[in-house]
Amino acid sequence: MTRKKKNRNNRKNQSNSGKPVNNKPENKKLTAEETAASPEEAVSPEAEDAADVSGMPDAGKDNSEAAKDLPDKDTDTDPGVKDTDAADTDPDHKDIDISDPDLKNTDEANSDIEDVNDIDSDLEDMDDDDIFSDEDDTAGAGSDLSGDDRDTSPSDIDDEVLDLDEGQTFDDEDDVKPKKKRYRLNLNLILLIAILAVALFCVIRLWSWNRGVKIIFDPNEDTSQYDYEALDSILPLDEKLLAGHEDDGKTTIMFLGNTPLMAGGEGNRIADITVSTLKSKGKEAEAVNAPISFSTLACINDSYDASSYADDAAALPNLADSLVSGDFAIQEADLTENHGDSTTSLENLNALEATDMNSVDVLCIFYDANDYFYGRQLISNGDKDSVNSALIYSVKKIQQNYPWIRIILMTPYYSPGVDVEGNVYDPDTTSNNIEKMPLYIMKEIQTAADLSITVVDNYYGSINGSNYPDYLDKEFHLTDKGVEKLASRFVYALTYYDAAE
Repeated sequence: MTRKKKNRNNRKNQSNSGKPVNNKPENKKLTAEETAASPEEAVSPEAEDAADVSGMPDAGKDNSEAAKDLPDKDTDTDPGVKDTDAADTDPDHKDIDISDPDLKNTDEANSDIEDVNDIDSDLEDMDDDDIFSDEDDTAGAGSDLSGDDRDTSPSDIDDEVLDLDEGQTFDDEDDVKPKKKRYRLNLNLILLIAILAVALFCVIRLWSWNRGVKIIFDPNEDTSQYDYEALDSILPLDEKLLAGHEDDGKTTIMFLGNTPLMAGGEGNRIADITVSTLKSKGKEAEAVNAPISFSTLACINDSYDASSYADDAAALPNLADSLVSGDFAIQEADLTENHGDSTTSLENLNALEATDMNSVDVLCIFYDANDYFYGRQLISNGDKDSVNSALIYSVKKIQQNYPWIRIILMTPYYSPGVDVEGNVYDPDTTSNNIEKMPLYIMKEIQTAADLSITVVDNYYGSINGSNYPDYLDKEFHLTDKGVEKLASRFVYALTYYDAAE
């Protein structure tokens, strides 16, 4: 129920009770006739609202007394109050006689006039009143107007409007604009999404990895080359060691060792193949091939004693002493007295004696497995009587006197052994009462590394326990194919750094 309808009902109830009621509508000027019909003094809209809000029980109170309780109002600025000065000077204005009999039914007239005025006022205030015309809509906007006995003043309505949430306004008659939602970033949600993304990535990668790559194997493929790994150590010569040495423009290679360097016959030995290969690459090369067939890397005696063991003269340490001193008397005596039939070894010794060491650029040391088969010591406290000490003594002797010479060590290749009874045995698993063959190989490789010289592993990288039938004959001597295999491995180490140059 609207405020004006409620006021009208109250006034009708008061009229029926026979008590005078102030029924002057808001902001409406009374005519002379209306004034005559209502002798009581006009009451302002503020007084009417105050009377309604106060909830006074005596609604029939004299209008003049009710007006006294209201605050003073400036009649000069209120358009709803007629100017009294103008009434005094208006010739058409007449004083109303309250004793006039025509004014007997004042209450009924006032009631009819109030009905008309209420209708006009409702039409004028329709826009404002429609906002509160429905109890349900009013309650949804935040005001409870469902009680019939509750009076609502404009100030109450204003307070209710102010109580609305900030940002809410009346968009239409019965609707309230909803409050805008503000969205915030949720750090926990972002972290969860990141973790899920990482987990998904890991799952995909793991699934892809588990799929693998399909590999097709050839059952007939020869994979023997992967059965062994060559333990080569190829090092260049320090450039500082070449200082003061005159290069003649030709690569001269000296070969020291035993039977492997003699295999293949004339023109097909390792030295011959090496020289021809270098020349094919446009390099001038020359070889001094000086192996002694029965020689070994290590000596039996640390000091040479011809009466004890004359063949120590051809061992590498004593041969290195002769290269430095130029005296090969002990080697010649041994060959002449003990190996008169070894003419090739004697010729090789003569070639070695005639060589100018200042012209030598590379020294190849290549002994077969005789140190293992003859039972030479692997290590000792002497300088010459073990494989380890003999190699150290010989290399240092050459390096100290001919520092510009690059030294390349070729290890023994695999070869089965034959005992005195003619039984073949595997040197990999059989000891010579000292050590097995693989330990001799490893000691040579380790010693070469300590001396900073190049080492070519023939035992595993050239002729090994699996492929030796392809390179050795029935008596376990090198075939031409075996010689070519060893020569190619030496050339590989010799020219390893040529491509870099």
